[in-house]
Amino acid sequence: MESDPSSVHMLDEPQMLAALKGAPWLKLPVVGSWLLANDLLVGPPAWAEKVGVLSSQDRRDILTYLMPRAGLGSFFPSTLLLALEPGRYSIATWDSKTRQAVGIEIATASPLVCGPPCNGFPLFLVIRCVHED
Repeated sequence: MESDPSSVHMLDEPQMLAALKGAPWLKLPVVGSWLLANDLLVGPPAWAEKVGVLSSQDRRDILTYLMPRAGLGSFFPSTLLLALEPGRYSIATWDSKTRQAVGIEIATASPLVCGPPCNGFPLFLVIRCVHED
């Protein structure tokens, strides 16, 4: 179940870059490689309070940050929709508490639909285009 994008707080570029800087385990460049891409968000998970989306210049690499609503221990089911170009994408979900990947999916777009888990801690989704249609 997803919610309306207007029901969540959208993070701006400085907030997203700060979140990325605080996640060195992702091993992603912090500056110069990312553009704010919140326009790609179609439907955030119902459990999300804050969401931000960054993309590479060509929009083949996407970084999505999901912060759960306060007091949530876990939540299921979970659905995220992003308006990506048609193609096949790999999605690695990273837990900010354990600093480990907690899920890997392959999904097709458009739209891209995936099910990030909610365990009460912020998540990063590293999304990469593996095949364009």
